Order: sequence, then C-alpha cells, then structure tokens
Amino acid sequence: MAVVLVVVAVLGFVVVQVLRSEPIPSGDTTPQGEDPAPEQQQTSSLFDDPAPVAEPKPAPDAEPFDYEAELARLNAQIDAEAEALVEKLDREAAAELEREELAWAAELDEDDEPAGLQIGRRDYAPKAEEPALFEPDADGSVALRLIELPDADRLVLVSTRTGQIINPRSTGIWRTGIHIVTARGGQEHHQPAFAAADLRPGNAVDLVREPTNPHDPNAIKLCEPSSTTPWAYVMRGKAKRLAKLLDGGTELVAVTMHGPGPGIGRSTNPHVLVTTPDLWEQITRPS
Repeated sequence: MAVVLVVVAVLGFVVVQVLRSEPIPSGDTTPQGEDPAPEQQQTSSLFDDPAPVAEPKPAPDAEPFDYEAELARLNAQIDAEAEALVEKLDREAAAELEREELAWAAELDEDDEPAGLQIGRRDYAPKAEEPALFEPDADGSVALRLIELPDADRLVLVSTRTGQIINPRSTGIWRTGIHIVTARGGQEHHQPAFAAADLRPGNAVDLVREPTNPHDPNAIKLCEPSSTTPWAYVMRGKAKRLAKLLDGGTELVAVTMHGPGPGIGRSTNPHVLVTTPDLWEQITRPS
C-alpha cells in the first residue's frame, strides 16, 4: 500500500510540473489569478513623466487694437445718424405745419382782402414760380423787398429779380425767414381793442405769447406796442411755428401790412409781417 501511495504522489507531482511548463495560449498573455505586469497595464501612474505637449505656434505679428480710433468712429456714426434723424423730424414737422397752413388758408374769405384794393390774385406771382423767387441772392441775402403801394394803402413784398408781388397767403415764404400772418378774432372777440388799434401800413405790432390759452397752447396775441391787450391773434395755422421761435428766445419784428388808423371802421382782417431784425434790414434797404 505504501508503495502505491508513493507512486500516486510522484505521478501527481509530474502532472503539475508538466502543466506549469506548457505555453500560455495566445490572446491572453496574463495567467489567471495574476495581475498584469506593470508594463502591460493600460493606465499610467501619477508619478509617470507626462507626455510631451506640443508648443503653440507663434501667432503672426498683428497691430494692437486702437480703441480710441474705434471710439471716434462709433461717435462719428452716432452723430451722423442723430443729425439725419433731426433733419427727418424737421422735414416732417415743416410738412405738417404747411398742411395746417393750407387748411387754414382755405378758410379765409375774400373779405380778408382790403376794400378798394387795386391789386388782385392775378397780380401776384404764380404759386409755381414762388420757390425760385424765394431762393437767396449770391451773397446769401433774401431776394425780396418790402415796398408800399400808395394807391392800395398797403405794404407788399416784391421779388428783386422780377418785380413780381408775393401773395401774402403764400405757404412757402416762411422758408426765407419771413412770415406773413392773418390776424384773427379781432372783430368777433376783441372789438374795442381792434377798433382802437392803429393798423396803418408799417405800424409796429407786439407779439405776446399766451401759452395758457385754453383753445391753443401756441396762441400769440397781437397787441399795440407796450400793451398786452390783444386786438387780435395770429391765425392758428401759423402760430405754432412763430411760438417755437418766441419760446426759443428769437427776437422778432412785426408790422402791419394794411389797415386803417385808430377809430376808423374796419371790415377786414389785416396781414402782419413778422421776421428777424436782420431780415427786416434786408427787405427794407433801398434797392
């Protein structure tokens, strides 16, 4: 029996040695139960040398950004856009005022013309020719003169180029800086002051703003010099533009263009010429 046990032990030892000496099949180089060799592990140690990093290529030489130049460009762009917007708003406001003037002019009656007037509509420059007549002279001065027509007992504006008379109801003359307004409300609402006012051609008129007027915040009273009692008002269609000038501090000169003296009966609404002192000198200087 002992011999049998020894033989079995020897055979078992031989089998184990043979198994250990057999090559490991390809595809798995790690024996079961053993950890892979350090060189076979997929992860690297924190203490390994880092992989080399490629140095960035130097950027091509570029000029430094000029912040001051960019700021100046943006400011110039903003100024140009603001100026264009202001011009657009001015054009729209002027067009609106002209529409208002046309609407009010349509309400004027033939009774607004002085009785016995020796000139009529046919004597005025045609409306289509007015823009050319309102163009300034080469030196920048206005090409109009204010003259008196003795037979008609009134003042009129005439073109220095053609001698044509400008219609006092022209809706484009304001572009020259000269305004001709029709007095309204004198006979209806201010009869005592209207009857006592000296409205003969060339007499001065005071323009007095009345922003608290319940009917029109642009209201302008027409008064005798040094008086605040109105004998009439500037017609609403033209008061808006003049109110803007007065509120802005612009000095204005105003004179009557036709009308009777104080205490004389009157049945017409006089015209009043309004302009700046500089333009007044231009239109009243000798030709």
